[in-house]
Amino acid sequence: YFDLKKYNDAIKTFHKSIEFYKKLEPSSNYAYCNYYLGLSYIEKRNFNAAEICFNNAKSIFDKLRSSDTVEINNLLNLQKGVISKSKGNYDLASAIFKTIIAEPDTAAISNSRTEALYQIGIIEATKDRNNLALNYLHKALELSIKNKNPEQESNILLAISSVYDKMLDKNNAYSYLKQHLNLKESISILNNKRLEIDDYDEFRESERLKEITQIDSKNKQQEKAN
Repeated sequence: YFDLKKYNDAIKTFHKSIEFYKKLEPSSNYAYCNYYLGLSYIEKRNFNAAEICFNNAKSIFDKLRSSDTVEINNLLNLQKGVISKSKGNYDLASAIFKTIIAEPDTAAISNSRTEALYQIGIIEATKDRNNLALNYLHKALELSIKNKNPEQESNILLAISSVYDKMLDKNNAYSYLKQHLNLKESISILNNKRLEIDDYDEFRESERLKEITQIDSKNKQQEKAN
């Protein structure tokens, strides 16, 4: 549901999954359910609910003492920055994004770093610091192409086009807008080659619930054995 941008359905399904995971030992799946629930709430602009979800996810990850601590912290910090930006707290958001950018550019955090550059670019454009915005956005675009993340690349291309349009540079505005539209069309064609929407929805939910049921059953058997 989340991948299909059906966020109301995603929220319902993540809540169901979380209720199942609450009965089990803390796990990364439980943490990521809270994380993606938070992302879904951001898409619905319910930032207070999103913040609660991210705090829950961090609490679970902390208990797990995951080896991916740096990557996870960057993911969670990134969303804190997005929430701050959405609430108009641009200075706080920029400070958060800059801490992510300052991290060594490893494969594990490359997408987070790219998104942070993109988000700062948007903030600078909002403040009419267009040349600085373009500097951040072009860096983000370079990383996005390197990471082969077409959705992210498409968003960045559109942002660059918008900044050039504000600067009355119509040639560059049109060039980047055209690249954005072409990429968006390619993404749409690729998505249409996947499973049909109804089949995909049914498959995702059934697989998730089946996985949770199996874990629950296994834990109950272990409890009986003890």
